[in-house]
Amino acid sequence: MIDLTKVINESLDIYPGDPKVSLKQISSLSEGYNDYQLSINMHTGTHIDGINHMIEGPLISDIPL
Repeated sequence: MIDLTKVINESLDIYPGDPKVSLKQISSLSEGYNDYQLSINMHTGTHIDGINHMIEGPLISDIPL
């Protein structure tokens, strides 16, 4: 197995024409905890399109590794 995972940040590759990744800090340690709002499209970074992306079929979670 090879791990192809990419770090989620605002420079992450996107599908041409899709919105860019948005990562906005909404709370900091001075407020008691770090928290971020993440906006990301399904075709961002490392991902796999399921069969049912284009035709009727099983979900990715139903397909064995």
